[in-house]
Amino acid sequence: RKLEDAYAAEGYSHARVHPITRPAGPGAVTVVFQVEEGQKQKVRGIVVQGAHTLSAEGIRKSMKSRTPAFLKSGTYKPAQLEDDETKIRLYMRSRGFRDADVDSIKAVETADQKGVVLHVYVREGPRYRFGNVTWNGNSAVPRAALDIATTVRPGTPYNESQIQKTLEQAYSLYQEQGYLFLSIDPKFSDHDSIVDVDFQVQEGNRSRVADLRIVGNTRTKENVIRREASVRPGDVFRRSALIRTQRDIFGLGFFQDVNVDYEPTGDSADIRLTLKVQEKQTGTASAGAGYSSQTGVTGFLELGHNNLFGNGQSVSIRLERGSKRSDVELSFTEPWVRDTPLSLGADIFNTSRDLDFYTRKDVGGGVRVGRPLPWPDYTRGVIAYDLRDVTLSDIRAASPGEPADLAALRTTKWPRRVSSVSLTFTRNSTDNPFYPTRGSRLTWGSEVAGGLFGGVEHYTKETVELRNYTKVQSPLTLMLRG
Repeated sequence: RKLEDAYAAEGYSHARVHPITRPAGPGAVTVVFQVEEGQKQKVRGIVVQGAHTLSAEGIRKSMKSRTPAFLKSGTYKPAQLEDDETKIRLYMRSRGFRDADVDSIKAVETADQKGVVLHVYVREGPRYRFGNVTWNGNSAVPRAALDIATTVRPGTPYNESQIQKTLEQAYSLYQEQGYLFLSIDPKFSDHDSIVDVDFQVQEGNRSRVADLRIVGNTRTKENVIRREASVRPGDVFRRSALIRTQRDIFGLGFFQDVNVDYEPTGDSADIRLTLKVQEKQTGTASAGAGYSSQTGVTGFLELGHNNLFGNGQSVSIRLERGSKRSDVELSFTEPWVRDTPLSLGADIFNTSRDLDFYTRKDVGGGVRVGRPLPWPDYTRGVIAYDLRDVTLSDIRAASPGEPADLAALRTTKWPRRVSSVSLTFTRNSTDNPFYPTRGSRLTWGSEVAGGLFGGVEHYTKETVELRNYTKVQSPLTLMLRG
């Protein structure tokens, strides 16, 4: 039966599996499952009966089962019919037909048995509109806030999805105030095709976080996870703090998933929170070779770990060697110095580039210190110092019409020391640190070299970058960058 169900899920609804057993020695048998796949079936048509006001096309579009089209296979899957009934019912009840229902969906095979025609039987009933919308029993959340959360509007067609959305937003408001064990019961009264809705609230008691447990961490130390949590034992439960905790822990990059579970203590409305993390591989080792017209043939070796010894520290080593390029780079970052949100990092590098007019070599290092800022939210500031010696060699021979600066480079005494300080502010309000679908990333940086900082080169450099993410339609996201 499991095998036949698996075949049906792929469109082979006529597949049959016959088990055959054969003796295989004392007390043992060999089992052979003989499969007759049959032909794959497609949805050749969808016929809607019983719809008088709503369009049949709209009902067909609400279904998961579809006829073949561009990027749609149209495979017939019997298991989808139950979901189709639910989707059609919601579609009709979201357009004023409160009593609408689906009697049945019957699949009739075509003559060649290569497909089916789905016959959908629906009942519309009368069409309703919303009347008065009221709230009763609320005290912790003011009526004005609940009115803003209410998507139900008097005079508009009855819409079941708007009822559910209103409930979701109202529950979110109460959860932000610590009320987890409340109930909001919408009561309906209809007269002359008008439906009045009264949302009756039973608030219950406010919940506090009695305990916060972390499970599933096999490599990452517990304090590395706990220090990212915005929820702490003794705090009043707040939904936004829980979502922020989940986001920040996932943003560490150490876990495949971060789930939250809670249970009542039994003595009061207080709860025990459990953060369930699932570790993922964090160390990387990569090596390879490549060719491009700019860098020639290059080979590289890169080793990195962003959760060293489970402490959350990151270290990376990169070696690259080629005909036009040579790199040695080492980097280390401690994200929390003495368990404070102060980060400290250091870099050492020795790089060489064979460019169009000369070969440039940079040797030096740098240190950086960063800290999250209290305002605006999601913002971090980093101040960094960089000291390097720059050497230009193999400068191209003089030629007519060359840039005037090249002549000055030939008479310059190398290496030249560059001492610079940079200040960078980054604000990242995206919903996912790796695959964002909404929010933005703003980076502003200012770098100053020379002057009070020494060195022989003097310059200032300003950089601003903004990336904005908008979810277009699942799974597509639009990113605009400036």
